[in-house]
Amino acid sequence: MGWFTEYWTDYVKLSVRIKKHVFSKETKYQKIDIYDSYEFGRFMALDGYIMLTERDEFIYHEMIAHLPMNANPAIRKVLVIGGGDGGTVRELLRGHGKGTTSLSRCGGRHGGNRRGSRARLPGVFAAHGACIR
Repeated sequence: MGWFTEYWTDYVKLSVRIKKHVFSKETKYQKIDIYDSYEFGRFMALDGYIMLTERDEFIYHEMIAHLPMNANPAIRKVLVIGGGDGGTVRELLRGHGKGTTSLSRCGGRHGGNRRGSRARLPGVFAAHGACIR
């Protein structure tokens, strides 16, 4: 199909060869696009910048969830602000399922990120979709 290019400066850009542009939605808060690529599987871009790829999203989500939870095992309530892709909540429920995990969406009911992720990045969204509505 072509290339997705993330422009950083006049001298630096990152390009990924894509198979298909799977999803696009623009709200008053952000533009979300999901692409299917040869190298990274599906990836999500917000406002033209790659936020996660199926191939390596676990690195970010595991670190953001497990480090603070392991530093203080007494934590029983967690609020995830943003997190519409579901990966952080998935990791919290996977390793620290005792207590309450809440998600506050930044885009309100029209954010687009949660619906786009649930349907098109099911591996990232798995636990999130099953446990939080």
